[in-house]
Amino acid sequence: MSNTKSKRIRLTVILSLVLVFVVSMGILFFPYAKAEILTMFHKDEFEDQYEQIGWIRSIEYFRVISYNEKNATVIYIEEDHYGCFKVNFEFNDGAWKFTSFDCVWSATGSASGFMWPYYR
Repeated sequence: MSNTKSKRIRLTVILSLVLVFVVSMGILFFPYAKAEILTMFHKDEFEDQYEQIGWIRSIEYFRVISYNEKNATVIYIEEDHYGCFKVNFEFNDGAWKFTSFDCVWSATGSASGFMWPYYR
């Protein structure tokens, strides 16, 4: 095998590995970046909306994971990381109304689901 062909193969392998790494990191971190950006823009709209549910005492933090003009999905992490709630809202009559929720995980073990992006 010629020296030039060997260098070309090595370069192709290295570039392929870099491409796989970059794409993998994008797939892993894009949902988190999206949630951070949506939360930054819509924080004021959802900061206190968890009170509509009645199950959540107080929150440690929350993230808006999907948003459009009619629907939104927000993750609320309870204070002391007692539980994680995925809450769906619908925009009706000029306000966000809670439509459904799911307790994804709980410190008591009553819920032990998984979601992506994962928040603890």
